[in-house]
Amino acid sequence: MKVVKFVAVVALLVSVISCSTPDEKMKKYMIGNWKTIYYKWELPTFKGKDTLVEYAFDYTNPEEHRPEGVTIYKYKEDGVFETWNEKSGSVVGVKTKGKWRATKDSLYYDFEHSKGSSTIVLKLSVIEDGYATNRVVDQDRDGEVDDILYIETVRLPDTPKEK
Repeated sequence: MKVVKFVAVVALLVSVISCSTPDEKMKKYMIGNWKTIYYKWELPTFKGKDTLVEYAFDYTNPEEHRPEGVTIYKYKEDGVFETWNEKSGSVVGVKTKGKWRATKDSLYYDFEHSKGSSTIVLKLSVIEDGYATNRVVDQDRDGEVDDILYIETVRLPDTPKEK
């Protein structure tokens, strides 16, 4: 009977110690290569007017093309990220590099640019085969912080899915 109690206590301790926090699980989930499959800007008061403007691109539709290509994201375990646009297998434009971190519901990008440094915070959620982000900003510069950027991504097949 003592052996059974001992094994039960050890098993309980191992399971408690080996559990990851939600933030650690999200970080593990995000490590790898991803691409945008859906992108949408919603501007409800475009330039201060009572006009809704939407831009939406569905990259799963073969007829849907954007001049700048598809956005690719690479998240490394050491907290470094790279993002770039790809068209016909080639990089279009400039690669953005910086640091990233994730919590169970937020994705943070820290990067340097010509005007200094910036941090961008996006709401983060897991969706089927990927993740979605959204953010509310004043994209049309009308003084209203009401413009919504929504992006869905999927893991590229060359990246094994972390558990």
